[in-house]
Amino acid sequence: MPRRRTCLACKRPLAHPDTGRPRTYCSLSCRQRLYRKRRKQQQRDEASLLAQLWATPVALRALVWAAFPHITLDVAATRDTALTELYIGPDQTDPLLQDALSPEVDWAELAAGGACWMNCPYRRDLLPRFLAKAVATAAHCDVVGLIPCKPTERWWITWVRDTGARWEAIPGRVAFDHPDGTPGRSAPMGVALVHWPARIGELPHGGETRLLGVAAGQ
Repeated sequence: MPRRRTCLACKRPLAHPDTGRPRTYCSLSCRQRLYRKRRKQQQRDEASLLAQLWATPVALRALVWAAFPHITLDVAATRDTALTELYIGPDQTDPLLQDALSPEVDWAELAAGGACWMNCPYRRDLLPRFLAKAVATAAHCDVVGLIPCKPTERWWITWVRDTGARWEAIPGRVAFDHPDGTPGRSAPMGVALVHWPARIGELPHGGETRLLGVAAGQ
């Protein structure tokens, strides 16, 4: 069995005993540090999966469908929470439909002439990546998403305001449903429905507007 030259955690040179099992870590603290790092990553992954289990509330789904009946793809869902029959999510059997952020996954192509729905995780390391792909996809088809309503944040200015997107703030705090349809916990911030219209050439004129037929809170 080849011996490691450096500690798996801190990368410092390792001194191995003449006999016995080769060392992997230079100290117990390094072993514990790497364990905590891996555990934290596991918790983030679990949180990401849990976020995809938050279903769009039934009442809001109806309003979205009425306003955008041409939606054909849900880009961040599971079988139980998807807005459409075709969705991208971790429980898909097709590897190409498991990761919406993969460069190999073309939202517009999957939407097949329709529009994309995006109720993605709100984590800081994931939300900008979903927004960037939503904007890129809007070069070919409509994208409609439910995201945190934060018009003064830099990411909002970059991916919403400066892209010509239209948006409407949803009144109150939206309570996302559990997969079985029972009410779940409310979002910790206000949310907005954002529409990135399909664009060819010039950017559309966006801004705050009325997207839904009636207020979502009524």
